[in-house]
Amino acid sequence: ISQACVIMLLGLGVDFGIQMMGRYEEELAKHHEIKRAIQQTLQNTGLAVLTGGGTTAIAFLTMCFNDFLGLQELGVISGTGIFMSVIGNLLVLPAMLTLRDRHRESVIKDKDPQLSPAFRAKFDQILLSKPKWILGAGVLVTVIAAASLPKVGYDYNLLNLQSPQLESVIFEKMLIEDTASSTVYAVQVADNREEAKRLSAAFAELKTVNAVRSVNDMLPEYDEEKLSLMGELEASLDALDLSIDDQSDVDVSRAARDLENLLMMSQEGLAEAKKYSQGAGGFFASLGGKKEMVEDAIEVFEKLIPPLRRSIEAMKGLEQIEVSERLNRFQIETVGKLKAEFEWLQGQNLSDPVLLQDLPAGLQQRYVSPNGKCLIEIDPKGNVWLEEPSRAFFNDLKSVSESVTGTPVQNLAYINLLRESYVQAAVYAFIAILVLITLHFRNLVMVGLTLIPLLLGVLLTGGTMAWVGIPFNPANIITLPLVIGIGVAFGVYVVDRYREEGSVKLFSSSTGKAILLSAITTMTGFLSMTTGDYVGLQSLGTVMSLGIFYCFLASVLILPQLLIFIKK
Repeated sequence: ISQACVIMLLGLGVDFGIQMMGRYEEELAKHHEIKRAIQQTLQNTGLAVLTGGGTTAIAFLTMCFNDFLGLQELGVISGTGIFMSVIGNLLVLPAMLTLRDRHRESVIKDKDPQLSPAFRAKFDQILLSKPKWILGAGVLVTVIAAASLPKVGYDYNLLNLQSPQLESVIFEKMLIEDTASSTVYAVQVADNREEAKRLSAAFAELKTVNAVRSVNDMLPEYDEEKLSLMGELEASLDALDLSIDDQSDVDVSRAARDLENLLMMSQEGLAEAKKYSQGAGGFFASLGGKKEMVEDAIEVFEKLIPPLRRSIEAMKGLEQIEVSERLNRFQIETVGKLKAEFEWLQGQNLSDPVLLQDLPAGLQQRYVSPNGKCLIEIDPKGNVWLEEPSRAFFNDLKSVSESVTGTPVQNLAYINLLRESYVQAAVYAFIAILVLITLHFRNLVMVGLTLIPLLLGVLLTGGTMAWVGIPFNPANIITLPLVIGIGVAFGVYVVDRYREEGSVKLFSSSTGKAILLSAITTMTGFLSMTTGDYVGLQSLGTVMSLGIFYCFLASVLILPQLLIFIKK
């Protein structure tokens, strides 16, 4: 999370220098005196930069007042970086400009000959010529955007933040779609095997649980009857003659006769079973009325007879050599495998029960700790990457044990904490910024005007997200406090220049050009995030770029019209 500070500081840190340089060039062209140009720049734009940079830094630093560590670190690093950028532009930049221009006062001219003051004034005149139309259109679009805000959802699915080309993501989605299972599961630690058995049984009863695993599943329970059966099984295995030659040729004629005999007996069996099921006597009458056995017999015979017929017909339609080759191959594959498995069984010790120490070392280390605690793994039944199945799974697990954890539980807690932290940071940022711009302007009307571009920018950003189908997610929700801190700076620059001049001057002064360049550089920084493979960073860059663009547009298009009405 905190890695994003590098891109953010590159895009945001340069804005203050743009504002300072623009104003310095403007003052230098007016007065041709470096000292006076520096003083005017610091006294006016410098103070606005201090306020604008302070709002941005505070937006970051408010992230420190929550429980999410990654957000705290991002707030500290980025907030400190913004403050360092402001200090550098207020202290170091003026000194560098003084050194650069100290021998040039006699030759300094207008730095923008291609954009003469008359041309820039005309541009402002065009921009401010239709205030009612522009305000009307702005109100209409904003109302439509505000009405669309409820459609902006929140995507809990962390898989949607990853690159869809990742092999792990592809495999996880395939598991969910094809088997309704997942590679993530909840875990519970039990103090001993008895508690693990009890908890496993309780977890297995939950509707949202697909399967439960623990060491007890690998260690069967034994009683006298089972041990006796195992002894009998071992004796039977020892007596089993496995000297059969599975490589010898099959007698095709005998195989054909055996198949025909089996078909005939199956047909007779089916007829007898049906006769008994209809109330007649016969062999099945001796079973003592076990109707279930008769139904099972009918089902087996009905399934067995068609393939027997097909096999007999196939053997009649093939050459003797071809039949022999196929049966020999089948005998080697089938009998050979069975022989190998029975030989393996004969080598096992079935007289003693399986104990913990008989398990492979890897399984022992996975499911049992050195002090005897046991791990329980709980597979979810639904897609726990989604909010509702995840919350249902979480609530069911908590009904059995409060100490249950694991990836689904952690993800749900992480996503909720992240969302709450960013919303909380946004509230703190707005309060802190409101205090800061109030101290700067000391006029409630000016404060309200400064906040209007921010309000419009937020509404239009949310409306656009709803229109194009971009939801909030654990990555881009950081935009809530950031847009507040960054977007309000544009309003500060415009209103501060209006207060200084007593009239609306944007592109006829350096303010308009500086705001335009600041918006472009900041948007470029965030748009660079969209070039990577990480979908979460792409969505963050897209939403932040939208927010900055709309705040800029409201600052240079809507706010000046309001200032004209205020002046009238």
